[in-house]
Amino acid sequence: MSLANFFNSDETETIFSIPESDVVNERYNKENFSKFALSPCFIKYDSDIEKEFAKYLDNSEKVIWWYKNGEGYGKYLGILYTDSEGKERTFYPDFIVKTTDKTWIIDTKCGWTTDASMEKRDALRQWLKDKPNFDGGIVVSEANTWKIFRLNEEQMENAVCDSGVYPKWSREVLKF
Repeated sequence: MSLANFFNSDETETIFSIPESDVVNERYNKENFSKFALSPCFIKYDSDIEKEFAKYLDNSEKVIWWYKNGEGYGKYLGILYTDSEGKERTFYPDFIVKTTDKTWIIDTKCGWTTDASMEKRDALRQWLKDKPNFDGGIVVSEANTWKIFRLNEEQMENAVCDSGVYPKWSREVLKF
């Protein structure tokens, strides 16, 4: 499968494309996923929730292909953000997913990492803002259902982010 570049380049972004191959080591698992963007499929999971979400993606009728994003090396999708200490960092969302209607940028979270990812949520929301063919966000599993954090513009206008007070993010059922 040839996967073309699908991010436009401007002065603040680099072009990203799914690599034709990945370098793997003993920390990677060989999997039999049919919709993974590369073949053969080798994945390094950072958590059980990532493994469960990969299974969900591979079984979804709306998913055309999906990719487990890596970290670093200048070849994976990274989004700049400022952490709670004011340091600029790079956030690597867990999954890139092509569905029948959009390309999704997804990061999975569970437990305490859900609340600790506020800066990443904001950075991803901002990154997606002017990309009409893209969607995404932070995804959690609740009662065997995948949910994505959502924040509408009215909630953002009422947010007092400079003082550390953030609006409540709603969680919608992920529909793919």
